[in-house]
Amino acid sequence: MMYNNSIQLSILSFILLYSVACKMNNTDDVSPDIKFLKATNITLEDVANNGNPSDIQVSFTGAEMNEIVSSYYLIYSPANSPLVDPPLFTVLQPSNTTQITPQQPKDNIHLGETQVSFDNQPFDRTLDYLVYVVSVSSFDNEQIIALSDPSETFNLSASSPIDPADYLATQIEVQAPTNNGDASDIIINFNGGSNMSSIQAYRVFVAKAET
Repeated sequence: MMYNNSIQLSILSFILLYSVACKMNNTDDVSPDIKFLKATNITLEDVANNGNPSDIQVSFTGAEMNEIVSSYYLIYSPANSPLVDPPLFTVLQPSNTTQITPQQPKDNIHLGETQVSFDNQPFDRTLDYLVYVVSVSSFDNEQIIALSDPSETFNLSASSPIDPADYLATQIEVQAPTNNGDASDIIINFNGGSNMSSIQAYRVFVAKAET
């Protein structure tokens, strides 16, 4: 009888230890599923006519686990060589990315004016490109990188070349109705350029006329 009791105690002890071990394992941190760290719904719009990547306005939906994302990076790559594996964080450089914090709005973001492709090639307006969003997260001292699905293709080959004449002020008229003896006497009227939407400011300069 004592023998049977020993066996029962051994079995109960084993079950108790196994139960404790399971509970300990269940409390261990588990890396999140990569799909919850991916940005989605990337949309593009050509909103300018500068002939460089800043013409492209990007919007996207942040990751489901946006709270553990430290940064988003917008990158673009030639459509004939789409990215498959998540890019190494060390390859993400200021020259080939546009960085967005998780707290920033995720719409109406322009690619960098001088931003190069992910393979560090200058922008070619005749090529087709894809835009991706790279999510960089930190979890339990582990860095996790998630690559979104690509956007639709874009190129700027259909954009009209920039004509400086569209930005020139014309029909400049000068009057001096007062006699204060300084520049405040001068009143200037002019017509703005035809592409007013792209003009940030006009500056008026006065120079001595040649005699």
